[in-house]
Amino acid sequence: MTQERLMTFDGITCNADALGELLGVTRETIARFAKVDGMPKGGRGVYPVAECVNWCIDRERNKGSNESPADKQARIDLNEQQTLKIKLQNQQSLLEMLPVDMVRGALFKAVSSLASELEGVAARIAPELIDIDQPAEMQGRLRDELRQIRDTYAATLGTIAGDIVSVDDNKTAAKP
Repeated sequence: MTQERLMTFDGITCNADALGELLGVTRETIARFAKVDGMPKGGRGVYPVAECVNWCIDRERNKGSNESPADKQARIDLNEQQTLKIKLQNQQSLLEMLPVDMVRGALFKAVSSLASELEGVAARIAPELIDIDQPAEMQGRLRDELRQIRDTYAATLGTIAGDIVSVDDNKTAAKP
């Protein structure tokens, strides 16, 4: 690439949003860089692009060079502790997840229970509905039957959930 084709940023300025987009940081980070860390600023809300990019390059290049050995070791130790903490949290999350087979079995049991309840509705209430002449009364009887199915199904789901929790508690208790 020839010198004529190179684009320079000398003399070009931009606002914090544009500079942040160029550097891949937020507007707040640009403000902190300028106020606290000493990044060049051309005026109120204006930043010289070339100087700021060079400042960021120098900042990254020199990162850690002014650090004492004790500070460097403390930073390394902190990073290791944070990594360990994240690994432990991930392991804990994995322990809290339910095995697919257990969930599949529980869902099958729940759906089977609901299906058998629904299949029996016609046989249970047909004899009663034959003698009812009023549509509102018939509707009320159907509503009562469906409420009973809902309550039975809710109780079944509660039992299944209790079974899952007790199996999961036993699994967790068995882990060291």
